[in-house]
Amino acid sequence: MGIISAIPTSSPLNLNNLEALPIINNVTPCNSRQRPRISSSSTITTLPFGKPHESNENNANLLLNTCALLHCIDLSDPDECSQTYALIFKNCRRFGVVELGFQVHARLIVTGVQLCAFLSTQVLEVYCKFGLIDDARRLFDGMSERNVFSWTSIMGLRNRKVGKEVYEYMMSIGFEGNPFVKKSVLDMFVKCGMMDFARKLFEEMEFKDVVVWNMMVSGYASNGDFEQALKCFEDMKLAGVMPDRVTWNSIIAGYARKGQLEKAFNCFDEMKGLDDFTPNVVSWTALIAGNEQHGHSSLALQVFRQMLIERVKPLQVLSQPVPTCPCFNMARRYMRTV
Repeated sequence: MGIISAIPTSSPLNLNNLEALPIINNVTPCNSRQRPRISSSSTITTLPFGKPHESNENNANLLLNTCALLHCIDLSDPDECSQTYALIFKNCRRFGVVELGFQVHARLIVTGVQLCAFLSTQVLEVYCKFGLIDDARRLFDGMSERNVFSWTSIMGLRNRKVGKEVYEYMMSIGFEGNPFVKKSVLDMFVKCGMMDFARKLFEEMEFKDVVVWNMMVSGYASNGDFEQALKCFEDMKLAGVMPDRVTWNSIIAGYARKGQLEKAFNCFDEMKGLDDFTPNVVSWTALIAGNEQHGHSSLALQVFRQMLIERVKPLQVLSQPVPTCPCFNMARRYMRTV
């Protein structure tokens, strides 16, 4: 008897804390008014993608719950069907298992489930999450209905060619006016280094909040045009939008990368005097990295010590530290001095 057929349909189902999901093959096709029939010879493979540093002892129960859920989906109820599959796709993204996304998408097809805009977007987000450009574009092009979430997802691919083509298509059908989509497009342009496109879109936007300004400031800074980053920083304040911690960190990191360490420290000190927020680990790490990069190792170590004194936890907390991480290097040197 297959594992699925051994599960009572009355089994309690809970996917809120999934740590393992099955890949199910050999699904018998059926029409949209039937429940899916899974043969006793179905192949079920548990993928060990539990939470980091957590055992997989409960995977068996979680697998049973998931198999039961898939076995009991009522395909005649569109709402139940969409919500159930959407939850599974959400966990595919959450736990980083793209293979499962492919399998569940295939199961949708063979069981005759119609991909509405909501469910299509859930599948699309899986492909975009893992950077599967061709698959995402093929699915997106075949969607009969696209909503703001599907447009936002496809722009999240951060692929220059695809992003530009999709944006041009959006403009041709008049969809580019949606503010949420515009933010996603701007983010894509910035992260692809397409700052000319980003600037044009930015200037066309009627409403610019702190998130939009931060995209431009960090975009210019990370793409090597720190003068424009500073100009955006000043323009932001002139426009009445108060810089937040993200803005200040971008400026501090920009000064530090360019070797203008005195200005970086001045910004850092100015940030410490603000009422709404203070420097965080990103701010401290930018100073440490800048000093280390430009040959001021002793000063970098002093900054690291001061960070520990102020009880700021170092950024690098991986079980296997990356040797090039500034905080890791400082920690190693610090241990030699104590």
